[in-house]
Amino acid sequence: MAGLFSRNQGPAPRDFRPEDNPTSPVGVFMTVLKVNFGNIVKLNLFYFLFTLPTLAWIFYNVMLINGVLENAVILQQETTFLDIVPYLSYFLLGLCVTELPLGPAKCGLAYVMRFLSQDEHSFIIDDFLAAYKENWKQGIAMNLIVCVVYWLVYIAVVSYAVRSSANAILMAPAYVLLVLFVFFCVMQQYLFPMIVTYDMSLIRIIRTSMLLTIARLPRNVLSFILAFAVGAAIFAFSLMQNMTVGVTLGVLWFALLGFALSQMIRSSFVHRTFKEMLVTPGQGNGKNDGKTDGDVLPEDRA
Repeated sequence: MAGLFSRNQGPAPRDFRPEDNPTSPVGVFMTVLKVNFGNIVKLNLFYFLFTLPTLAWIFYNVMLINGVLENAVILQQETTFLDIVPYLSYFLLGLCVTELPLGPAKCGLAYVMRFLSQDEHSFIIDDFLAAYKENWKQGIAMNLIVCVVYWLVYIAVVSYAVRSSANAILMAPAYVLLVLFVFFCVMQQYLFPMIVTYDMSLIRIIRTSMLLTIARLPRNVLSFILAFAVGAAIFAFSLMQNMTVGVTLGVLWFALLGFALSQMIRSSFVHRTFKEMLVTPGQGNGKNDGKTDGDVLPEDRA
């Protein structure tokens, strides 16, 4: 009985040590996600409110185009890409209108996730709104540039598709254009984080983002794929299986976690690249809440 109440019931648990922290990028990401999961959901819910007009427009047009395709199947009519071009044009034009005001909100999302992805404290709503107010001009202007690029690529692809109906060789430039468009999409993960991190003009932000994308291309492509993998899977399920269930899953995913988790994945890669190649807030002064001019690190200068 004496041994039952003895203090020596085995070795005492070892205190946590700094070397117990995960060192691999995946381990760090999973730890940060676990610690900040509640804040990530809170951030996503707040950002989701800003996306409602865009999501409503997307939902309306997806259902519209799906109805057109279903009617064509019922009537046994062959439907080509050119048959839905008028609907796509209408959709993209409206999307640019609803997407344009979302630029400042993207700045707020990128700013808060700059802290959360590096396991730093952030006042979610206050920091989001502060970044929204400080960067709203550049946010809207950058979103306008993105929308213009989307529209020009769409017009070019449609033009090549019409011409290639007579000569398939003419479709080759469209494929090259699509490759460049994918590169632009990958590059976008740098645009809004750079707006809230560096004091740069929009032209310099775009140029620097392009160079960073090229310099770390495999890593950037991987982060782009990972960030949109779940959303793409839900979209594919909607098209191939059940539209109603797919839409329900999509709404739940993006309302609770989709936007913030996607941004967290990209921020983990993006800010790692910033630290490797650019002077970031906190290098030299221990702070991480302001902007720098984005100079190249001394060891990276030619």
